[in-house]
Formats: sequence, C-alpha cells, structure tokens
Amino acid sequence: MKLSLDDKRFLTAIGYKETEFKQIEECASYGNCKYYYKSKRINFPKLMKIISWDRWLSGVARCAFHGTCGISEDIRFDASTWQKKQFSI
Repeated sequence: MKLSLDDKRFLTAIGYKETEFKQIEECASYGNCKYYYKSKRINFPKLMKIISWDRWLSGVARCAFHGTCGISEDIRFDASTWQKKQFSI
C-alpha cells in the first residue's frame, strides 16, 4: 500500500518519521496485518465500518514496529507473522 500525502502528514503529526514510512507501507500491504474484533478475525472492509481511516493508519503503523497492538478494548491488529518474516536473521 502506498501512503498518500495526507497519510504521511498524519503519521508525521503523531510522531513517525519519513524514514519509517516504507516499513509502514509494507505492513499495510494486503495480508500482512490481521484484524480482530472481539477476538474474532475480521476483514479490512468490516474493520473500516467500525473505525476511521486515521485509527486504522495509527494501528497499522504501531504494528509495523511492535508486531501487535490494541486500538481499543475490542479491536486488535496483528502483524507479528509478517514482522517475523521481515526481520528474521
């Protein structure tokens, strides 16, 4: 997924650096991040009915560097499988 200029501005505003954008784009690419709502896996279109684009972008950016994250009590992102493949030695 290619970040738009607005996406980059948002990420910069919440503390990410331009040098981190490539890793965020890779994590956001199809299939690299899984989404869970109330412990059940859901797809991206269903997730986007529940949260805003900015909340999604914030969550996927966190996952790019931490593997998993919870953006609320009910919503969790998991990119740990992708992250292990990316950074295995």
